Amino acid sequence: MVQHYSYISPGINSELESLTLEELTEHYLTHYRNFLFEEYLLEHYICRIVSYPNIGSNQKGVKLLIHALKKYIQLDPFSAPLLGLYCNVFPDNRFTGLLKTLNAHQSDNNILLEVEHGIKNDKYRKCYGILIQELKKNPANLHIANLLAELSIQCDYDLKILFKLAEIPEEYMEDFKVRCAYLFSKHLKHEQALNFWEQIDPERLQGNEMLCANLGLSYLACGDKQKAMQMLKQSLTYEPGQYPVRLLLDELEHPFVTDENALQGKSISICLYSYNKGEVLGKTLESLCNSQIGDSKVFVLLNGCKDNSREIADSVCAKYPDIPIEIFETPVNIGAPAARNYLINHVMTYRSDDYVAFLDDDVTIPENWLKALTTAIESDPEAGTVGCRALNPDDLSLQYVFRDICISKPGVIRLSFNAPRWTLDNGLYNVCRETDSVIGCCHLIKRECLEKVPEFDISFSPSQLDDIAFNLDLRLLGYKVLYLGQLACVHHRSTGFLKGKGKKPSLGNSFGNDVKFYYRFEPSMEKMAAWQKERNAPLAL
Repeated sequence: MVQHYSYISPGINSELESLTLEELTEHYLTHYRNFLFEEYLLEHYICRIVSYPNIGSNQKGVKLLIHALKKYIQLDPFSAPLLGLYCNVFPDNRFTGLLKTLNAHQSDNNILLEVEHGIKNDKYRKCYGILIQELKKNPANLHIANLLAELSIQCDYDLKILFKLAEIPEEYMEDFKVRCAYLFSKHLKHEQALNFWEQIDPERLQGNEMLCANLGLSYLACGDKQKAMQMLKQSLTYEPGQYPVRLLLDELEHPFVTDENALQGKSISICLYSYNKGEVLGKTLESLCNSQIGDSKVFVLLNGCKDNSREIADSVCAKYPDIPIEIFETPVNIGAPAARNYLINHVMTYRSDDYVAFLDDDVTIPENWLKALTTAIESDPEAGTVGCRALNPDDLSLQYVFRDICISKPGVIRLSFNAPRWTLDNGLYNVCRETDSVIGCCHLIKRECLEKVPEFDISFSPSQLDDIAFNLDLRLLGYKVLYLGQLACVHHRSTGFLKGKGKKPSLGNSFGNDVKFYYRFEPSMEKMAAWQKERNAPLAL
């Protein structure tokens, strides 16, 4: 029986509201298995959990709620509503007095909404001024002090002003300093995080796996690998189910090493296509020609380009005469999946490659990118494709790491977030792991996979989801999809919602592709749900 597609409006709240408690648990565990939690997402999970009818009498629901609340309070004990909920379901005498203090100094909701709106619109200095004035009015308001601490740390404002103004009771000063140590780590101010931590009794780490993990990342960023490993091990002692932490510890103990001879004797085609992005294409080709590609050949499809793309591509060819580059042109833009298929058909027909690599026309790649991908894919005979970590060009934050199935039920098939909600690149995801999908802007595919899945699905034209569908096709055939986080490219993306923000035709295409995606994989819905449950089983709460 064909299932009917269910539309879920964009946003985490809409997604969570569509789930039963059992489905929410799997969704939560999927995120927990992939990423280190942060406050924003935990708050949304907690709000959804408590919204279920009779949640207090549901044993599994209570376990899930306690798990999420404990994570949140470890990161931020200065939120009165969540601390109150925590104390109700998980009595802890240590926080009783703090909760009374928080409740005794209420904040003006209008002020809080103004600050929240201002931060969303990057009006940080204005919000800083508002919070300073509120703290001057009520120096004992720890909620305002907490908001001011994060804003000051994020924007490099003087934190000393906060400590001069705020009247933080002595019995909660260490809790506040613990919070600041975490915030410094969260915002990649690692030296300040460790300096703050030196002011705190180390016993405060007891039972706090979240702080241990974040401090471990700060030690690692500061070059103290041994101390980082100690912190990560301590975090796992408190909660062994933290899969990302375990993967990073494994990487530190047994680092991934790129085989410098990985390309010897290998035949690889490197394919990319472009549409009217001549300047960007030129930079990508320059980056490619300056990398180590062995005897590989480059194939470039100018996909209906009407700008100066051909002139720029020809100039790169002239500049790098030793790099074999073949250029094709189509009279019109045939879309991303068809462009990939054009290139695949050519190399599969006229070459006997071991692998085919795909690059987008807007990436900057490191010198050893192809060696690293080849090393990774050859390390596992079951691997069909491997992709890397993608960073944003402005601040090198995480744009895309990997995605797993997070909802697979009648009406809805969705993949998890492509990166943690807090996207600063803290080093936690510089690991190799299996996943359901990797980004298509820089990845390597085995030839045998292209023989079994010979094309990207053109129903997703002009772009989006065709690379994800290809990855899932491989997974359904029994191949592994590998994420190699030790390798990163910079992706100057210009497609999808980013390019089409506010443009109804582009948004309509994205929504339409969601519908197509559901019906394409609806026959495999139960199998993909089984993948999710199997992965999450060891994390049972």
